[in-house]
Amino acid sequence: MADEFKKGEVVKLKSGGPLMTVSNVGDQWGETKVWCVWFEKTKKFEDIFDPATLTIASTGGSVSIARS
Repeated sequence: MADEFKKGEVVKLKSGGPLMTVSNVGDQWGETKVWCVWFEKTKKFEDIFDPATLTIASTGGSVSIARS
């Protein structure tokens, strides 16, 4: 299950919430965990999740940046 998550992928909790970027996948106390980072406005958040609680987020394709 955790093999489906790769560093740099965008994920979200199955229960909802913000889009998060996987920063690491590894072992913590004998269990596979997924480290994620996300931003709310200008504040950075980080947390560790059980892979069973996450899903790959559909980003809807490419992102465009408006330039003026």
